[in-house]
Amino acid sequence: MVYNTGEEGIARVRLMAGNLLPEDYPDTAIEFNISVGYSEVCIISHRALNDPFPDTAPEKLFCQGLEQKIAAMLCLKAYGPEFDIKIKELRAEIDRDEAVFGLHVVTETAEETAEAEALMTHTAAKSAGLNCAVPYPNRMKRCSRCGSIECQCYGTRAYDHCV
Repeated sequence: MVYNTGEEGIARVRLMAGNLLPEDYPDTAIEFNISVGYSEVCIISHRALNDPFPDTAPEKLFCQGLEQKIAAMLCLKAYGPEFDIKIKELRAEIDRDEAVFGLHVVTETAEETAEAEALMTHTAAKSAGLNCAVPYPNRMKRCSRCGSIECQCYGTRAYDHCV
């Protein structure tokens, strides 16, 4: 999945590169760089690779342009220092766009957050140390013969002192 698909996407990347790419530059390499750009856009926008912005989302066109710039820069990098000026221009634009996009991207709406919280059930802690409404258990046992709490014969056969 990418925002710039097919021949139209390849033509846009060539144009974004300032028509500096030679005609023999393979379209498969451009398509690969487009998919790398798509991955970077997904990382910036905190979206899964299989969850692009829908056509109605205002972020879609911005992502499309950012993807084109990233792909164009990667294509030009293949030629080394020959296109350093254009690469630096594209990198500056990409950095600016990433900063703007990072500030204004909507990752989750308040309604989605409220729905998620409504689905979660919270249970109170059952430990007396964590929940003040739970009483501490009484683990002291009374001797069945003498009724004393201090009796050491509980659970043993030594009942001589209880008689």
